[in-house]
Amino acid sequence: MRVGVGVSVKKDEKIAGKEAAINALKQSKKANFAFVFADACYNQQELLESIEEVIGPIPMIGCSGMGIIANKSYEEGVVVMTINTNKIKFRTTWVEVKDEFEGGKRLVSKLIKQRYKILNTVFIKTKHGFVPVNPYAIIEFVDPFIGNVNKMIKGMIEVAGPGLPIIGGSAGDNKQFKKTYQYCDWRALSKTVVACFLQSELPIGYGVGHGWRPISKPYVVTKVKENRLYEVDGKPAIEMYKEFFGKKAKKIIEEPLGKLALQCPIGMPTTFGNYILRHPFAVEKDGSIIMSGDIPEQAVIRIMTAEPKDNIKAAYEAAIQAKKMLGKAKPAMALIIDCGARYLLRGKKVADEEIKAVKKVLGNVPTAGFFTYGEQAPIYGTLSSLLNETFVLVTIGR
Repeated sequence: MRVGVGVSVKKDEKIAGKEAAINALKQSKKANFAFVFADACYNQQELLESIEEVIGPIPMIGCSGMGIIANKSYEEGVVVMTINTNKIKFRTTWVEVKDEFEGGKRLVSKLIKQRYKILNTVFIKTKHGFVPVNPYAIIEFVDPFIGNVNKMIKGMIEVAGPGLPIIGGSAGDNKQFKKTYQYCDWRALSKTVVACFLQSELPIGYGVGHGWRPISKPYVVTKVKENRLYEVDGKPAIEMYKEFFGKKAKKIIEEPLGKLALQCPIGMPTTFGNYILRHPFAVEKDGSIIMSGDIPEQAVIRIMTAEPKDNIKAAYEAAIQAKKMLGKAKPAMALIIDCGARYLLRGKKVADEEIKAVKKVLGNVPTAGFFTYGEQAPIYGTLSSLLNETFVLVTIGR
């Protein structure tokens, strides 16, 4: 298996696409699959066509992002990852999402033939303990503006079953929050989810981490509608932050996606004692809070915090998780799906340190990815779901 990564920050999409594709192919020699991530400022279709002219009409998926990742982070540009292997079958498709749950079901029905619908995870014993090994995975990229992304993931699981890892991210648009793009087989799309089903003879590993820890007492969600949090402990949701932070809580009201909102998301504990995060997006006049993802009624939540070193350590630990799943195989690549909110809060320096932390574990492997408007992955033994402010990593062994 040979993998190449090419990046370009040229402003002209035809020049940028060609440059990134040529540089990727220099490393992989040829390709039978590609990932492409780019900022949303380019003419998306012309960008994809310029890359296809170099690489050829092979299967591919990707999306626009809040920024891109090659061997470091970039706020603008395009990155191409080419994969050259005869050990993996790549099956790609896309669906326009009008109903989230049904859209997820249709996507997986198109991807997976009947004989693959029941997939079990195999565990092998290593010096690190038992780790799951799965020759299958779905990697997907979705328009965050379709509605409830979690419902879409649940629809996917309904068809795929719980044993198939579903890993991906929500596309971005350079912090404009207007229109994002998803790529499938050299078409630029919107209001869709695109995906690739990997049927692999090589081990696939993934890791998930965020670094946040609880700092408040537990609260109970007493009124919520999807991602609009109305009441906590029977009081308007904003009172939770006012009680904990006092006068500082006004920063969450006055500064949507400001530092305090991103620094102190809420966490929902999982069965295994970890947390799924949601951060405040906006505060309404009635004291309700628009959150970055849906929250179940009667959920227990806590206010969280982290330091930059905690976020870097989480990326390092995600890489360790992913590497363990490869068994004795050596990592051949790294696909990074990193939350844009982490980048807004921490900046380029910490983002680049996260990438370096991954390379400390996996080695200097070809690396590509993007900054998202939400991540999707199984976290610590749970089923795949929508995540926020989280670092997700996929690797494949050779």
